[in-house]
Amino acid sequence: MNQVNELNLAAKGMIEQKRFDEARKTLEQSLAVQKNPVAYRYMGVLCRFTKQLPEALVWHQESLKLAPEDPATLSQLAETFFDAGDFLQACAYYAFAIRHDPANIAYLERFIGMSQRVNFVNYSEVVEDAIVTCLKTQQIDVYPLQALWFNTFLLHPALQPLYAPSKGLLGGLFGKTAPETLSAGIALKPLLSPFFLLGLRYLTIFNLEFENFIARLRRTLLQDTDTTAAALGKDGFAQLAGAVSHYAYNTEYILVPTPAETAQTENLKQKITSQPDAHLVALYACYAPLHLLPNAKEIEATLAQSPVSDVIAQQLTEHFALQARRLEIPAITSIDDEVSKLVREQYEESPYPKWGKLPKWLVVEKPAAALQQKGAQILVAGCGTGHEALQYAVLFPEAEVLAVDLSLTSMAYGMGKAREFGITNITFRQADILRLGEIGRQFDCIVSGGVLHHIKDMFRAWEVLTGMLKPGGVMKIALYSRTARRNLIACHDIIRKSYPGLDLAGMRDFRHNSDKIVGKKLVASLSGFEDYYHLSMYRDMMFHVQERNLNLDEISDMLDKLGLSFLEFSLPQPVKAQYASAFPNEAAGGTLAHWTSFEKAAPDTFKACYIFWCRKN
Repeated sequence: MNQVNELNLAAKGMIEQKRFDEARKTLEQSLAVQKNPVAYRYMGVLCRFTKQLPEALVWHQESLKLAPEDPATLSQLAETFFDAGDFLQACAYYAFAIRHDPANIAYLERFIGMSQRVNFVNYSEVVEDAIVTCLKTQQIDVYPLQALWFNTFLLHPALQPLYAPSKGLLGGLFGKTAPETLSAGIALKPLLSPFFLLGLRYLTIFNLEFENFIARLRRTLLQDTDTTAAALGKDGFAQLAGAVSHYAYNTEYILVPTPAETAQTENLKQKITSQPDAHLVALYACYAPLHLLPNAKEIEATLAQSPVSDVIAQQLTEHFALQARRLEIPAITSIDDEVSKLVREQYEESPYPKWGKLPKWLVVEKPAAALQQKGAQILVAGCGTGHEALQYAVLFPEAEVLAVDLSLTSMAYGMGKAREFGITNITFRQADILRLGEIGRQFDCIVSGGVLHHIKDMFRAWEVLTGMLKPGGVMKIALYSRTARRNLIACHDIIRKSYPGLDLAGMRDFRHNSDKIVGKKLVASLSGFEDYYHLSMYRDMMFHVQERNLNLDEISDMLDKLGLSFLEFSLPQPVKAQYASAFPNEAAGGTLAHWTSFEKAAPDTFKACYIFWCRKN
């Protein structure tokens, strides 16, 4: 047996060194000594690396005959199916690998990565279990799981009967003719599964029918509290209400309550103000944030170790910590501009975006390669909640990152994430870009994503940033495309004419009734975006106090006036390949004139903004 192990280990090293012929001979020797699953598996790996995918599948199957529960072979079989383009089989085999090795982070991350490409037609308990394992694992980003979770939810035999009544009865996009509530009491017991509870806690589903289902579930819990608490037990009721409260809180209470629900919620508030029972506190948290309650501190102290401790941690402990962090961030400029003040007010009330984990795989884009030097100076101008700024701090650990924004609440969120992930090479400061030149610093790189188009004097702000860029330094900018946002612009025209000055409640009502206001076609064009399902993002998308949409000719003109040279767009590789095919003689990165032609032919190319790199001449 020692001889077999030695041969297999030697073959593994040869495969890693791409000495494939030697590896094959060594594995044949191993199999001649004893038919063993590891040698069969490495034969499969060897064949996959040499693009012999049918042979690889055969070898892996031979390995599984001897060791049917070996997670390493199951994962390699998944990779072979993935290379063959069979993403369903790949995802399924990773689910089996996770069943037998649930602590393997690499398996979980590959399963999540592959899940975005699949749509199962039959329910699988193994896939459900793999999803639950991922949702329970704190150190990984489960955001991309939302599509597979929803796919599994729709196929789930225990959950289908609860969801099915809405299908075909929704009365259009917003479900106006669907039943007002679900069947209460014991009928809700299947929703206590970890799959459902964890899914609501960590995921947002970009589907209006599902959103309507959550609204009906919330209404059921409120209107049939006693019946359901008796059937599920108070702890079970608290778990279910807690999960719904996570969903409501994460989407910033974008769900619109009926007048009857509003009245009942007010009665509920009176109850928990005098006696904060855990299951009733969780129910109230489905409709409004707990930190607004007069006895919020008492509730935090009383229920910190209760069945709703996760709700308390999210809505109270984290909120109070964020408010404390706000006080730690000094201002380095004044904020005098009236529009800047309005923008600050918007993002203090609606920090944008809320996020969980940093992307697992970060890539240094070619224009930023020089930032890998020790002491590189990076400015993130308009950092919001810090998602992009922290990515630069991680990508360039030897650099110093200054992240500035108008909103203290937004930056306090990012500061909390920096501490959570142990990132120390970033500093958060409050500042207005229009006054930022006053700090007298120069930077090797300036990043300003989705910010300049929210400043009234956009060119002046860009000019200030250009003045802070070292000669030869690079800048990454993101600006709205007038072409890609044509449907949004049509909605904005309606809002400006008939619905100016809405508060948050008015924005929720507008969204709830927007199929009647702007038409189902426009709503359908917007409802596929993540922004449509979070109130701060919806506000940013539909009701921003200041924004400007541009085309590439306007951007080209400004670049010339600022002394900046266009380098390249940040776009998915398939889009770049299409451009290269359309303009085969073009230099790397292309020209804005040709990108203008490309956008005319493919008007949704820059849905995520014109995101591009430029260099100071």
